[in-house]
Amino acid sequence: MHASVTRVLIIDEDVFAAEAMLLLLARDARTRVVGQVTPAGLPGWKGEADLVILGSAGPVWDAALLATAESLAGLSPRPCFICTCTRLDNHMLSHLARQPHFAGCLLKAEVGYGLVSAVCLAAGGYCVLTPGLRDQLDRTLFSRRTLLIGPNRYQGLHRGYSHNALEVLKLALLHNLSQYEISNELVLAESYIAQVISQGYNDLGIPDLVNGEVTLEELFSDQFLDNQLLIHQFGELTHNLLGMLERRSQGLRSPRFRNMGTLAYHLLTIPAISEWQQTG
Repeated sequence: MHASVTRVLIIDEDVFAAEAMLLLLARDARTRVVGQVTPAGLPGWKGEADLVILGSAGPVWDAALLATAESLAGLSPRPCFICTCTRLDNHMLSHLARQPHFAGCLLKAEVGYGLVSAVCLAAGGYCVLTPGLRDQLDRTLFSRRTLLIGPNRYQGLHRGYSHNALEVLKLALLHNLSQYEISNELVLAESYIAQVISQGYNDLGIPDLVNGEVTLEELFSDQFLDNQLLIHQFGELTHNLLGMLERRSQGLRSPRFRNMGTLAYHLLTIPAISEWQQTG
């Protein structure tokens, strides 16, 4: 039996930040956005959510945001919530962490494309933090088992690619733009763009998957994340890809395979996850 989809409500005064989160969550089979409101619009929202992302438009938390967090108790069933901000206010976070359904805090600059994995972990019963918060907090504030959401694979590619190549991968694999659109955006030849994307697929191990040298379970293996929904989704995708390659090997025409980028997107956005073991 596959894991259920996490229903997410986004509450953020920053419309652009909310839209960016919406795009990430909407592209992933593990999450479904059921609402997007500002704090002022929360009382009028009618629906059910498993998890709320409560975002701050400013650099620190304020009393209004704390009041919004407290008002989540009025939702039925009561969801857990995670906070996103650009800078940490220790005093405010200590108040938020004492809320019974608090499930973590993420610095926007650190979590990046790992947001969906953080949401899934929080919905699964963990507390999630980004590394920049670790040394500023008291571990005893958190009643849940606490995980640190580290850099994702896209962030780890910086050593092997030029600036232009990284922009190509970002637009193609993370933002789902076509090669033609990327060519217009970056003023680069489509042949170069195709070469970079092919290199990205190789570095992510996708050819090894197609050749049977690794399995989907190995690619998506993680001791904390339940990736059964992704494995099920991409099992069908891989079957279709193998069928396409078989037809081509026989000299037969086959439709263009359009879902490789979706698999690459998920592999790129998997963050490094570790358990917070506070010492001292």
